[in-house]
Amino acid sequence: MYDMSVEDFLDNTTQHLFGNHVDTEFSSWSASPRFVLHYATSERESAYVAVIDTSGLRESTGNSMFHVPALAPIFEDPIPGRCPKYALYDWEYLVHGVIEGRHYKAVSFQSLCDAGLTNHLPPLREYVNAWGSDKFPLPELIVPFSKGELDDLDRIAELFGPRSQMRTAITITLFCCKKRAGFGTELREDELKEIVQHLGGRNNVDDDWCASLWNDVYDPRYEDNKQMVNVMRAVSTYCWGRGARARFANKVDADLNSFTGDVPSAYIHSLMEPGAGSVANFKPLATMNLIGMMILAVLIHFFRNPTATGWLVVIYCLYWDIRGIRSWLLRLAAEYMDPAV
Repeated sequence: MYDMSVEDFLDNTTQHLFGNHVDTEFSSWSASPRFVLHYATSERESAYVAVIDTSGLRESTGNSMFHVPALAPIFEDPIPGRCPKYALYDWEYLVHGVIEGRHYKAVSFQSLCDAGLTNHLPPLREYVNAWGSDKFPLPELIVPFSKGELDDLDRIAELFGPRSQMRTAITITLFCCKKRAGFGTELREDELKEIVQHLGGRNNVDDDWCASLWNDVYDPRYEDNKQMVNVMRAVSTYCWGRGARARFANKVDADLNSFTGDVPSAYIHSLMEPGAGSVANFKPLATMNLIGMMILAVLIHFFRNPTATGWLVVIYCLYWDIRGIRSWLLRLAAEYMDPAV
């Protein structure tokens, strides 16, 4: 895209935003789920709802992305009269280039409705003007969520594929189309726990959501966007901790658990709590160590080979060394927990 001249960029974006039938290098997107769903009601039979992972797309294919109002000061001044009023396109983002691969999913609007979308959001049964009076605000009624609602949302999001971080984001997106207490800032720990369980566990939650949401551009007037940011941060913090150090330590813990088949991270975290140094807490670890030594002795006796014996000892020591490294990282994270988001 950066090979385009300013005039070519200007012409292409102008023609694209005007909706003229020209070959364009851009596609239009919105960060507001309600705007997208409302717009889809105007083309109900042929509309598709597409979702992209913007961070993943940028990293894997290098697609450039722009919030249209951000183009106003750059391109309206040099050639007055040739640009549309970029500042008015507050709902729209332009993505340059071909969009494909695992960071892109699309499902027909009708399929979403058949799966229960219109039961979750009844106004979508009729035409809704995407640019109407409720473009920015969520409905006034604050809706407490239920287990049944989470089941319904997961069933709709399932159309976008198996459990993944993208599907998790889609479920939360649909969750945020209704107003929650404090725009999602007042979710209790037990409520966050229930949400994460319905999402399939913390491995389906991106540990980098807090950082990525902090840097991206969202129009604060769109209340569904505002609520999405709050809820995604709350869920990510619940799963991975607050601050970069805590997220790193918890991610290392989760990765090593999957690598070593070790005890659940909840048990490891309990060792860091007050009073966790009792013999009872460490007894399972001592038992595992004793069993491992017995198995190692049997294997050494069976092989009666110095080389094989040496490799067995090395592998055994490496296994316990990995456990030690993990414990050290967790202690470091606990001691120097960074309160910043």
